Amino acid sequence: MEIFFEILAQHSKYTKNDIKKAALVLLKPTKKFISLLKTNMDKVRKETSNQYFKFNTDDGFFTFDRRAFLTSQPRSKLHEICRTHNIRGYSKWPARSLVVMILKLPNIDIIIASLIAGKRDSLVDDEDKKAIAASRFKH
Repeated sequence: MEIFFEILAQHSKYTKNDIKKAALVLLKPTKKFISLLKTNMDKVRKETSNQYFKFNTDDGFFTFDRRAFLTSQPRSKLHEICRTHNIRGYSKWPARSLVVMILKLPNIDIIIASLIAGKRDSLVDDEDKKAIAASRFKH
C-alpha cells in the first residue's frame, strides 16, 4: 500500500485523502457468466466429491473455455492424460493436436476437475474451513 502511495505521489497530483475518498466501482458479472460458473462449479463439485469447492484465480479457468484451459496446461500434463487414456503416438504431436484429442474424450469434465484439483493444496478454502468449524458449536 505504501509503495502504491509513493508511486502516485511521484507521478500524479492525487493525495492520500483523495484516494481514500474515491469510490471503487467494480463491474458486476453478467447473468451468462453466473450461470456458467454455477454449472461448472456443480460439475467439479460432483467429480471431486467436495461440496465446498470454489473456483479461484489460481485455477486459470476464467472463461470456462476447455480448449483454452487445456492449452495453458504444461505438455507433461497433456502427455499424462494421453497415457492414462491409451492414446498412442502423442509424444510427437503438437500441443494443439493433443488438446483436440483430449477434448474428444467422454470424461473431459473429470479430466478438467482433476487438473484443477491437482493444482491445489486443499480443495476447501480457509474461510469455508472456519465456517465448518464454527457451525459445529451451534445448537
